[in-house]
Amino acid sequence: MFTPYNKNRIRIDRDARMFHHYTIPHGILCETIRGRIEEKKDATILITGRTGEGKSTLGAKLCFDHFEHMDNPLDSEEKMYTDDNFIIDPEDYAKRMITDRGTVLFWDESRDGLSSKNWNQQINKTIVSRKNKNRKRGIVSLILLPHEGEVDKSFLKHITMWIWIKKRQIAHVFVAANARMGGHGLSIPAIIDRQNKWLKENLSRREVPPTIHPEYIGSIVFGALTKKQEKRYDALVEKHQATGKLTDKEKANLNPIVDQKELEKQIPMMLDKVEAGEIKTKRELWEKLKEATQFDERKLKTSINFHLKIRGLKNFNTLEI
Repeated sequence: MFTPYNKNRIRIDRDARMFHHYTIPHGILCETIRGRIEEKKDATILITGRTGEGKSTLGAKLCFDHFEHMDNPLDSEEKMYTDDNFIIDPEDYAKRMITDRGTVLFWDESRDGLSSKNWNQQINKTIVSRKNKNRKRGIVSLILLPHEGEVDKSFLKHITMWIWIKKRQIAHVFVAANARMGGHGLSIPAIIDRQNKWLKENLSRREVPPTIHPEYIGSIVFGALTKKQEKRYDALVEKHQATGKLTDKEKANLNPIVDQKELEKQIPMMLDKVEAGEIKTKRELWEKLKEATQFDERKLKTSINFHLKIRGLKNFNTLEI
């Protein structure tokens, strides 16, 4: 008896199939990322995997073997990576996002900064806000976490590339599948949902082929650090753990908390875009303002209504676009 064809089943993607046996050379990967920076775009790379599988090893190899030898495309007198760019503190990361240009920020142990449980802390809202406003600074962020589920959804949508370490020294690489009609940005939740559905449809299988994902572009194979590199990495970790978080004086100089008045300026700017026809629906206006201001829904609605009344309009509920 034939099994009826089900067009909704998860199958091998025609574009991902060509990368089934493709191993991405480390140098090519780093050069490609540098090319993106030359176009004044940022690159946020999430590296996840179980503890001990090699996240820090991979991040260190990319920085030590490649990025530190590459000229900064936005500052010819600098290299893309130096050990000053090794970060474990979210406040330091927020600071570097507005002071650096064309550099690689190696954010190890980023759990304290991007955990969903901590996402309501002002510093994390600051990171998203600064990321939105500083894309042309060409910053490469290598962000290391044990599990992608720890990252709040507000930050997940800013990920440019996801490197998932499948097992020690082997990782799969995913980027946005937007090069064809019907393509889409990189959505890690969509990749996970697709994988879970495939497992339900193939109960006898335990190994999920990465080529079911249109976002898949190949794998990375990496070895251990050299003894010299391992000593260098351990020294960086020890130094940052010893110094701990920023001092009160450093925090005062950093001033990471975004001025609420500055954020509210986004509202009249967006309303101007409504009048110019650049924003065409209330939902689009609402979503853009939520992302730009990071206000909770009650505060955002109150602020919008204030600016609408100034323009002689009643309120957001009656606004016609």
